[in-house]
Amino acid sequence: MTSAQYEGYCYCFADNSSGRFGRVLAGIIIDHVERLGNAGRVCELGCGNGYLAKILAPHCSEIVGVDRSESGISMANLGNVANARFICSGIDGELTRMLSRNSFALFVSTEVIEHM
Repeated sequence: MTSAQYEGYCYCFADNSSGRFGRVLAGIIIDHVERLGNAGRVCELGCGNGYLAKILAPHCSEIVGVDRSESGISMANLGNVANARFICSGIDGELTRMLSRNSFALFVSTEVIEHM
């Protein structure tokens, strides 16, 4: 799937909780985040509908989710998680410029390679 094709990718569900893989993966990542102590700011690249970012939010001071899909970011913004922010952008120079002013303790990226 090319970047242009993914831009139009339509997320149909705001929640992935029915998928076993997502729950298992979230638990593994939370274990790593908790080992850091206060994880501070976390950036999830390829956040999709924000499912993982919202699970990680209570374990860090702020989470920034990034995805190219407008429908994914729209769904990510549902639920109003106070310390979560979602950006519709590709993972390219534009994003690098937007995030260069900020530092993150951790970057997370899961289930992205199949969209490249």
